[in-house]
Amino acid sequence: MIPEGKISTYKEVAKAVNSVAYRAVGSALRKNSNSEVPCHRVINSSFEVGDFNKGKFQKIIFAKISV
Repeated sequence: MIPEGKISTYKEVAKAVNSVAYRAVGSALRKNSNSEVPCHRVINSSFEVGDFNKGKFQKIIFAKISV
């Protein structure tokens, strides 16, 4: 859903699955334990880093590595 090297927002992910439940997308990604889902490449609409199951600092590192 999110191409490698790209960053998306929770809103864009929700729209991609025909939903307006942006917060639900964030909650689902925060609880994600599947490394195949690139939740570290999702940020909030104001371009700030949201929560991450391994911590915000780790999310920033993973995002930088994957871009």
